[in-house]
Amino acid sequence: MALANLMKLSAITTALFLAGCGGDVILNTGGNGNGGNSDGGGTTPPTSSCPAFATEGAKLTGNDKPVCELTGTITADARLSADILWSLNGKVVVGNDNANSATLSIAPGTSVFGKSGADYLVVARGSKINAVGTAAEPIIMTSVNDMLGLSNDESSAEWGGLVLLGKAPTNKCNQADLANCQVESEGEAGPYGGANPDDSSGALKYLQVRYAGYEVIPDNELNGITFAGVGRGTAVEYIQVHNNLDDGVEFFGGTVDAKYVVLTGNQDDSLDWADGWTGRMQHVLIKHNPNNTKANRGIEADNQSGNFTAEPVSKPRIANITIIGNAFDGEDDSEGVLLRAGTAGELYNMIVTGPTGMGECLEINSDESVANANNGEILIRNSIIDCPEAFKNTVDGNKNVTLDAQAWFLAQPGNLVTDAMLTGYMPQATSPALNNGYDVSNNVDGWFDAVNYIGAFDGSNDWTQGWTIGFTD
Repeated sequence: MALANLMKLSAITTALFLAGCGGDVILNTGGNGNGGNSDGGGTTPPTSSCPAFATEGAKLTGNDKPVCELTGTITADARLSADILWSLNGKVVVGNDNANSATLSIAPGTSVFGKSGADYLVVARGSKINAVGTAAEPIIMTSVNDMLGLSNDESSAEWGGLVLLGKAPTNKCNQADLANCQVESEGEAGPYGGANPDDSSGALKYLQVRYAGYEVIPDNELNGITFAGVGRGTAVEYIQVHNNLDDGVEFFGGTVDAKYVVLTGNQDDSLDWADGWTGRMQHVLIKHNPNNTKANRGIEADNQSGNFTAEPVSKPRIANITIIGNAFDGEDDSEGVLLRAGTAGELYNMIVTGPTGMGECLEINSDESVANANNGEILIRNSIIDCPEAFKNTVDGNKNVTLDAQAWFLAQPGNLVTDAMLTGYMPQATSPALNNGYDVSNNVDGWFDAVNYIGAFDGSNDWTQGWTIGFTD
């Protein structure tokens, strides 16, 4: 008996040692206990905590929840619950392109993580993601480093990101044959585009995407969230992209709308659009890294890089946006808004501000975008520019000014070049941002919420609280 006990103790010690080295060890001592069969003459495999569409992974240090790993293509409806940590292995795709359609539902408070830059989540055309959290329990998509507490203010590119591929129009396709549209998304995520502006890719609500943006193939990084040909049937509210290596969110064509968007610490452009995006946004906070490390533009906007006049022209409507730059001065320094490559657009109730050392806060570039500014296809009104280097003029090849950006801006209704009087991102009681906004809801489009202030905040209601991370006043 003493020898048997000694051998059992030795087995337990060995198992604990192996577990300390990072492995998950299941020790079964037989008998009638859990895992043993009734006659004590053998063992049965432990029951996995994972559903059939996932496999069991190694537990994370300091977290008691089981880990289930997703890989390959999900071709039947699946649900990710908050009592499990969900790991991505490589490119995980919901559905095949317009085939084997599935819906991936994600419960409030659920964490999904990638272990490397090659791990990312794609929702194919015809399939959906319903990632609907709550203010108290947001859904978090992040890296294993973050799960282990190893990510910090400078972390990025620790996994891939989230890609939605839809069937709404893009100007990169033949407009006479949109039903057969086939455009390959960045990062070899898959094809997008189509003829249905009302297409739905599901819903994103109270969702954080942290520390993503890995360079999946050379010179091709993923955005935090990519909306490629995504239709207006998709619901997007209360989303944050934090510390992405490439853009925070990018819209490639499509018609999708979004409200309550927070983009913090992203190293390239925070909000980027191209290829005929005609959606709407309201209540948007963009804040570059507070440590003045790498950042580029708050907004970078294009029509189509290969054809500046391609139809439909990119022309979103955006209201109540606050852009706070930093003093990063590098190859691509921190800037405010760049409208170029033939884009159009309507920007209402916008604040652009930043510290000394920040680049220009407004530039309109390319002959086609200048023409759009002069004919009303680009509109900026009831907005405040508050930057040391506020404007950059557009010039031709002989350095002749073709658009005086400041004069153009001040000629639009309700615009000001003045101190926005912000404390952090919130307007002070005497800020000119208060009571000087334009009611887009009543005057332009009833989709928008009725407001009377400039910027993303009314001075008292901070809608970022409780569900976001990574920034302070």
